[in-house]
Amino acid sequence: MDQDGLVAEPCPGLFTGGPMKRVFPLLLISVPLAAACSADLLGDRDDDPSSVGPDGSRPGPATPDQVAGERADITPARLLTDIQYNNAVAALFGVGSAPLSAQIAAHGDVYDNDASGLTSSPRLVEAFEAAAAHVASEAFESGAVRFDCASGEETTCIGEFISQNGLRIFRRPPSEDEVGILTRLFASLRAEPIEDTPEAAAEGVLTAMLQMPAFLFRTELGEGRGGRTRLTGFEVASRLSFALTNSTPDDELLQAAAEGLLDELAGVRAAAERLLASPQARQGLLHFVDQWLGIQDAPRLNRDPELFPQASTELGAAMYTETRLFFEDLFWNRDGDVNDLFAADYSFVNADLAELYGLSGEFGSEFVETRLPDERRGVLTQGSYLTSHSVFDRSHPIARGVYTLRKIMCFDLGSPPNDVGALPEDRSEAQSVREMLKQHAAGACAGCHKMIDPVGLSFEAYDALGVHRSVYDDGSPVEATAEVLIDDVWVPVDGGADLSLALAESNTAGSCFTQQAMAYMLGRTLKRQDLGTVERIASETQNLREIVLNIVSSEPFLYRDVPAQETCE
Repeated sequence: MDQDGLVAEPCPGLFTGGPMKRVFPLLLISVPLAAACSADLLGDRDDDPSSVGPDGSRPGPATPDQVAGERADITPARLLTDIQYNNAVAALFGVGSAPLSAQIAAHGDVYDNDASGLTSSPRLVEAFEAAAAHVASEAFESGAVRFDCASGEETTCIGEFISQNGLRIFRRPPSEDEVGILTRLFASLRAEPIEDTPEAAAEGVLTAMLQMPAFLFRTELGEGRGGRTRLTGFEVASRLSFALTNSTPDDELLQAAAEGLLDELAGVRAAAERLLASPQARQGLLHFVDQWLGIQDAPRLNRDPELFPQASTELGAAMYTETRLFFEDLFWNRDGDVNDLFAADYSFVNADLAELYGLSGEFGSEFVETRLPDERRGVLTQGSYLTSHSVFDRSHPIARGVYTLRKIMCFDLGSPPNDVGALPEDRSEAQSVREMLKQHAAGACAGCHKMIDPVGLSFEAYDALGVHRSVYDDGSPVEATAEVLIDDVWVPVDGGADLSLALAESNTAGSCFTQQAMAYMLGRTLKRQDLGTVERIASETQNLREIVLNIVSSEPFLYRDVPAQETCE
């Protein structure tokens, strides 16, 4: 241990103590794990030509030998996102007042828990320090954490305190080095010149624990040191919990790990089944659905008030709620399949949505299950999806087409040319939307727009608010017919509902949903070698629950490939 309490141990990981003073700036988060081992602990790099994003982008089709076998994971270190941090401290100590103010999330065309986009900074270190002090204080004040030492043997008492709380905070038993660091910290706080009370010193220890890599990072390194290695039971417990609930493992899951139940596939599936029945799993999987469909900002519903006077945040919130209720119903009540996501003829609407969808009958503020008109089928024709991929004053066929191709069909579009122009604000009287798109797509953009425009045009029967229409504001007819490439066949469709039904009957939708869910649950960018697992799962089942259970039972989820260059210095 150096003078700052920094302890290096053989891989896996670094664990830090802290300067022996009343405030505990314990970590330089940007360096600890990278300093310990020379491997690429954050997994796939952006310059790896075989990378596959959750949008499906990849350099070309995988060859049979690349997808024939299943490969293990390669991302042992993941920084907690701000949502995961706050969920964890709420679960551990009942502290739910958003203790971490910093925004920690991957951005861009990946999910917010993608390891490659989760980085630290000096400001984040300060935020962790402030949050840790707040959480520890609240935990002791509320009685969620206690330090009782009636025996008077403080060394024994603090050891038990560290072991009991460390198991829950670190998601595994504390190491001997960690126990030693924290025990010495307790002793220093009890000694001169600080002379804290035993309770105050224990609070300082808890503050330190909440700043250590074992809490802030999910380090899933496995049992071995070379080749393919099985994750430990505690690492599986952590991965399961964050994948399904976006939070830390509960006591029952940690107990299952301690008893070796998660060392067997049957135990993993049983634990996953239990978690899926919890309210936390509903929120965790809905967090995935929000990002998969790109509807996170739907409640804002920012629209031109002159063109869309009925737009409001209340209507946006109703759209958002509809989609979440619909997925909840399919997944937990109906044991639904992927095709139901796209072909279902019902949804949950209130009075605001009933008016938007042109439904007759009496509706109030409550959401009720309702049969939809023929022009609406599944999630892609719900208001949340249609408005989220439109713009302030109009529908946007390119935005709708691009998003649907990437996230719903997992089609690789690559990046647009640097000099690509924006879609014109207004079309001339002589131009239809179809003609305007054709002109916009001329030249270098033609290849991609051959795929994008048909998908986008099929959604043109819905305006920027998601209202179904047959004519534009100027009275010209809406043309929503197109031929869309699905399962390598050009399929004629007439409108968004027709496209949804075609996707429901395809292999594309199930395979893509599986790929998206797997990228989210692994918390990393997929590579094309992962597609062997994706295609196996998609071929085995289209059931939403079974897809999730098969992902958490797969080799990429339960195993790790240790890079040959991973060495400790």
